[in-house]
Amino acid sequence: AEGSDLLAGLPETSGSARWTSIWTRDDETVTPPDSAVLAGAEDVELQAVCADARVTHGGLPGDPLAVGVVLRSLGRTAPDAPPTSADCAALRAAGAGALGG
Repeated sequence: AEGSDLLAGLPETSGSARWTSIWTRDDETVTPPDSAVLAGAEDVELQAVCADARVTHGGLPGDPLAVGVVLRSLGRTAPDAPPTSADCAALRAAGAGALGG
């Protein structure tokens, strides 16, 4: 939650580490959902990538779009622009492949 000890204890995102925060408007665990935004991180709201994305907090690990965004983030060698709606189908396909679907 916003102002929580967990969020307050996260380090700043400067330095060589790249942070990505993947979140969903449908989250009922992290409230408000946009409190998942981290300063200095690449913040990815799933519905901004795929408008029809319907996933809750607990569903993130098995969601093809979320997994596709994770794979994209892990495979980057340099920061680039956050994914957009133009990336929706490709990210879902990559995630579905990784999930075996």
